[in-house]
Amino acid sequence: MENELDEVLEKIDNLIGSGRYMDCTVFLEKSLKKYPEGINFPEADKIGDFNFAINSKVLSGYKKALETDPKNPVLLACLGHFYQRITDYNKAIVLIDKALEIDADYMFALENKAQILHQMGRYEDAVDVCYRMLKIDSKYVPALVETASISYDLKDYDMAFKLIDKALRIEPHNNDAIDARNEFMHD
Repeated sequence: MENELDEVLEKIDNLIGSGRYMDCTVFLEKSLKKYPEGINFPEADKIGDFNFAINSKVLSGYKKALETDPKNPVLLACLGHFYQRITDYNKAIVLIDKALEIDADYMFALENKAQILHQMGRYEDAVDVCYRMLKIDSKYVPALVETASISYDLKDYDMAFKLIDKALRIEPHNNDAIDARNEFMHD
């Protein structure tokens, strides 16, 4: 009988195997939100905890795909995003920079780079990447939200609210913008 973890791992395997790297990233994030505490199984001793099993599957799948397609910017950025999620920022930046060498305007890679630099406390570098995204697309909501979050962290609250309000005017139902505004209001 298949359990939920097996189903999640099989789906990840299928998505990576079929080259649907972005879909795998989205599915991975949804799975981790659905099971924030992992899945408890009687056979947990055999399979390890949920996060370890998923991380191992994703990492091995991406590395295997990278062997056959080492210059795929989507694959490189998705693997970088994976390393970002497990807070290995140095590996994440290296992979994302490789993706950007191949496609300098790849927004997913730029967005992740800005987030990583922000998480590392490199605010000025993160803002530079956000401005780069906004130069490509002045209405790119993820760049506005990230810049707003950086402004908030730097205690420039007026700028943070101005940017988040601009993002919400562009996309009123954007969950990241709504969450950020709520977080700003709560603090």
